Amino acid sequence: MSDISREATTDDDPADNGPAAGDTADTTNHRIVRAQPYQGRYVELTDAPGEPHVARDELAPGIGDDPTSDWTPSGGPLLSLAQLTDFQLADLISPARTDYLQRRSDDPRWTRMTPSYRPEEFLELHAIEGVAASIREFAEQHHLDVTVTTGDNTDSAQHNELATYMRLVTGGPVDPTALGVGHPSSPTGLADDPAYWHPSGTAPDEFTDRGVPRRPGADAAAAKPFTATGVGTPWLTVYGNHDALVQGRATGSSLYSEYVQGNRKPVEPPAGYEPRDEALVDFVADPMVLTGGPSIPVPADPDRRVLDREGYVKGHLAADGLPVGHGFSELNAETHTAYYVWDAVPGMRIITLDTNNAAGFWDGALNDGQFTWLAERLAEVSADSDDPRLVIIAAHHGLSTLTNGYRDAEHHEELHLADDVEALLHRHPQVIAWISGHTHVNLVTPRPADGQQSSPGGGFVEFSTAAVSEWPVQWRHLEVRIAPRGAVIRSTIHDSAAPLHAESWQTPLELASLHRAVAANDPDAVGGLEAQGSARDRNVIVHVPLPPELVSAVLRASLTRD
Repeated sequence: MSDISREATTDDDPADNGPAAGDTADTTNHRIVRAQPYQGRYVELTDAPGEPHVARDELAPGIGDDPTSDWTPSGGPLLSLAQLTDFQLADLISPARTDYLQRRSDDPRWTRMTPSYRPEEFLELHAIEGVAASIREFAEQHHLDVTVTTGDNTDSAQHNELATYMRLVTGGPVDPTALGVGHPSSPTGLADDPAYWHPSGTAPDEFTDRGVPRRPGADAAAAKPFTATGVGTPWLTVYGNHDALVQGRATGSSLYSEYVQGNRKPVEPPAGYEPRDEALVDFVADPMVLTGGPSIPVPADPDRRVLDREGYVKGHLAADGLPVGHGFSELNAETHTAYYVWDAVPGMRIITLDTNNAAGFWDGALNDGQFTWLAERLAEVSADSDDPRLVIIAAHHGLSTLTNGYRDAEHHEELHLADDVEALLHRHPQVIAWISGHTHVNLVTPRPADGQQSSPGGGFVEFSTAAVSEWPVQWRHLEVRIAPRGAVIRSTIHDSAAPLHAESWQTPLELASLHRAVAANDPDAVGGLEAQGSARDRNVIVHVPLPPELVSAVLRASLTRD
């Protein structure tokens, strides 16, 4: 077996000429890293040399020892795709917010209700703008078929969060105050509370005590309206647990939806409440359990209403941009489903899954109806079908987090977890990749057909990408080409269009730069301080062996591309 960490060379793909000189966000040109390891005190960011592509040959052992023309792609890319994920775009003054629980993160009874606050979260709209601008700049220089957002687009399944997310991705006027940015009851406005970062404050807080600098005026600037760039491509959406569940954890009832539209935001748990075992279990059973504590006034807002699947789908059907519905159809709205196929590129199919457990908790599963649907959609594009295609699965959860078998009295359908789903996919060699988010970490995981790294060949590869809401604030470009032996997938990580450093914090991209700098110093982030992953999880080339008849069929289909 070859050395999987070897540097890829032009022999791996002679058609590739490397990044264009103008690709300033392409991490093969240069990277943004911490100037030194984080050790409890604020660390500045700095430039670092670019990172070449690395060959990941676990699915095609021996190719590194004997690279041949059988792995040289013919023609141009079959698919060019941008993936970004986990915006967790939050209404900062919603009564649904539990930011105050961050103070209890060290208590094991409360740990799984955190993190509930990020010091950079008031700049999240600007972080999304920076990544969208980076994708648009790339699309203006290179062909890009589609952008896919792999879930947790919103923070707590609210209508106003969804509307703002869609405008940021499509482009157009954005008003941050619609999500409570700059409001006195948002965390940055609670100047006397040391649990939150106050960029314009004077009193010490937990973050300035660790060296996070003051940035006077940044909070006021963040509240100013701006015009979003948009990604500049067709875009598809994936339904994540924060899009489906209150705080990504619990089913929202009509009573809860009415509550979050109200005018009081809790700042502490209810007096006398103590978790029976752990707070998450109580919250999943009934999210109203945390609604009766001390509170502060906020404006009532009917746009905070909690959306179910039908509402989420209908929001996309009414959205601007292409394709209409952004993957969803009227059938999804009628059947209250959030999964679909996208066949716009000849020879390729993207199958988007809804991996959320409707009963609650944050990890994923497939219900039996969707599992049967998936098997049918795979069978209809097999090598011996009338429409053979290579398949990429797009889901919020990856296989490592399809582990949620929880059921309740209302939700008792059979569930399929990772082993079932992986076994199904391995029965269909046209599946070449699975893209996901959820873990907030860059990670590349080959899934050999026999489950062994010494597999004689075949399988698919998982690409999990780090969150836009946290460090390192990046997106992943995937390019699929076809070679005589199979598919060649090139993954390249791109940074935000935000400058490395800013002299002021007034424009959206300057504020996006501040977001990234603070996120790089948040040890409580979901993805942790090393969410950027290793070199083997970022810029990589993966070879996926395919049956000869499938290669021939896909090559014929690819000739119909414009």
